[in-house]
Amino acid sequence: MRPIRLLFITLFAAAVAIAGEAAPAGSPEAALLAPVKALRQNDVLALFKAMPAEEQAEAEAEWAAGRDQPPTEQDAKLNEMLQLVNQPGAVDVLMVQAEPALAQIDPQQLGFQLQMGAGMVGMGLASSPEGMPFAEIIQGLATDMMTWLPTSGINDPAKLREMLTHLVAAGKAYGVADSAALRALSLDDVLTRSGDALNEFKAGLAVYGCDLDAFLDSIAIADVAGTGDARTATLQFVVLGKPRTLPLKLKLVDGKWTTDESTFAPLTDLAAQAGGMGGGPGPGMDDGMQDGPMGEIEIAPIPAEAVTDPA
Repeated sequence: MRPIRLLFITLFAAAVAIAGEAAPAGSPEAALLAPVKALRQNDVLALFKAMPAEEQAEAEAEWAAGRDQPPTEQDAKLNEMLQLVNQPGAVDVLMVQAEPALAQIDPQQLGFQLQMGAGMVGMGLASSPEGMPFAEIIQGLATDMMTWLPTSGINDPAKLREMLTHLVAAGKAYGVADSAALRALSLDDVLTRSGDALNEFKAGLAVYGCDLDAFLDSIAIADVAGTGDARTATLQFVVLGKPRTLPLKLKLVDGKWTTDESTFAPLTDLAAQAGGMGGGPGPGMDDGMQDGPMGEIEIAPIPAEAVTDPA
């Protein structure tokens, strides 16, 4: 595996750790909230260290082995991104790329598109009792997004410039000029620097009133019940100013509490079905979604985003 690809896979794994990455045994609440605390503190390395030891060792070995592999197209793209963010006029260049498409954004229409897409996803999830909680959250978020988007400033050039300033700073946080310099770093060093990048990413979201730290602070584990190596619980969190809940199934594996993968089976099953249909609606079907104008712009890669909470 190429080391650059591994980096982004690792960052993605860190992002989803909030859903129940294994943590030291103790109370299930403490175990599941440990990665939340790490994200709150921008400690990406701590998220990685919470992974099983064998997975850490495998990732580190693949990262090291990647240094001896020839550059790929992915390296070339990363080099272009790093060259851009390290030049004095990086934000100006990105603004030139983005402003024409920005003028085409209609927040209200975007909200309608999100609601239509959420409606289709919700219908698929609601086909089973286990999927109903996910359907309710997704459809509720889409409805609230329709109210939030027109006031978010998502089509405001001044806010875009401010947000891009933080994203450029996130790219600079790695302190490297090209992919070769990034590969030369240890994986621990890269993940440590990713914490600084995450901090800038949070600041970029805050431009639009999205407070990721407030969202993380709202997360709680409640109603833990059960005995032995299995528990049930409720995940509580606040998004778009409204409290949300999701039932969880927990299990104790090798002395560590983690989320039972069956908790998210409705989502994985729906994704598998979509993949079997080519990742989109079937013949003669229209998902109601259109390609957004911002999809025409390629902006430097950033860590995977979590759900945010506009203040």
